[in-house]
Amino acid sequence: MAGPHIGAPSPNGSGYRPRPGRRSKPDDGRPLNPWLEDRLRRLASSGSAPVVDLGCGRGYWLGRMSDWHLPVIGLEYDSVRAAAAVGQAPVAVADAARLPLATGSVGLVWMIHVLHHLPDPPAVLAEVRRVLRPGGHLVLAETVEDNPAIRLGRHLHPHWDGVGVHARFTSATLAALVAEAGLSVDESRRHSLVSFAAWALPVGDRWTWSVLDGVESRLPSRWRDRWGAHLELVASVPQG
Repeated sequence: MAGPHIGAPSPNGSGYRPRPGRRSKPDDGRPLNPWLEDRLRRLASSGSAPVVDLGCGRGYWLGRMSDWHLPVIGLEYDSVRAAAAVGQAPVAVADAARLPLATGSVGLVWMIHVLHHLPDPPAVLAEVRRVLRPGGHLVLAETVEDNPAIRLGRHLHPHWDGVGVHARFTSATLAALVAEAGLSVDESRRHSLVSFAAWALPVGDRWTWSVLDGVESRLPSRWRDRWGAHLELVASVPQG
């Protein structure tokens, strides 16, 4: 696939863009996103292995998963980013629409802020479905455009850290794409710009995320859904 990376757009490969100012060290042990990390660790410990970090970037999540002793493999389109991730876990340069993995060989695919950089999300999700075994899981996080501020921002600046945005979703259309690939959405949550702002503020870090996420959790769900800027979901391959 020529063009965009499958890698996450952040400099450290985390899928989240750190900003200048006070922030936690990336290896201080505190969760970057407790909701996602709780599901990753719970699903991986219950037999969803190996884990594939699809779009691993420079290896931030690979390092965390390796610290947790999870059997993880990193896949990254950009060879420079992939080289930087070597040493955290096994890493291969690969195309997200043509994964170098056997059918039904993977327990969990972890894909954090990757899909919007790809020109053919249905093909990528079809590949994810192919490589997952029955009962396997996809953990996905994406920016969505339910919020008009996100739509306007992408119209004015259709790149993120120099990587183009090639696919755009609302929460509903993204969940529909996952379902059309043959995956069942088990749980999801949406964020408005309140908690999403943690990654745009000068002091954006885990503390900021935690505080704003707590504020947002007290808002009516209809408000978060209507003004959604970020969707996280867990989907699974049906058994049998």
